[in-house]
Amino acid sequence: MRHSGIPTGSALVAGMAQIARWIALALAVAIAAVTLGPISFRPMTTAPADIERAIAFALFGGAIALGHFRNRDLIIGVLLAVVFAALLEAGQNFVPGRHGQMHDFLIKALAIILGAATVWISRRMRDYSRS
Repeated sequence: MRHSGIPTGSALVAGMAQIARWIALALAVAIAAVTLGPISFRPMTTAPADIERAIAFALFGGAIALGHFRNRDLIIGVLLAVVFAALLEAGQNFVPGRHGQMHDFLIKALAIILGAATVWISRRMRDYSRS
């Protein structure tokens, strides 16, 4: 139902979930470009590389969780994201000057899971407090 042109209820939730899925897709594209592009494409901050990659992949996992409400869909999304991280890490072995490492993959996979779990737990706590 709409009131004053603003979606409410399930329409708002569905719209926000769709936006989250688009954000997850945009993050996937950006992460792939940075991971498989020349090292000069990688944004440089003062943080250690492990922290940078953990934040990027935690945001990715969180966006996936925000975009999927059913547990089954969320689990499939997270598993696909972990496979995506593995493929990116393996793909680095074919890029001159880059190299895939198991350590990097583990950071990425754990960050995806942590980001998704944080959203899932927050959603459960919110639902619990409403009842």
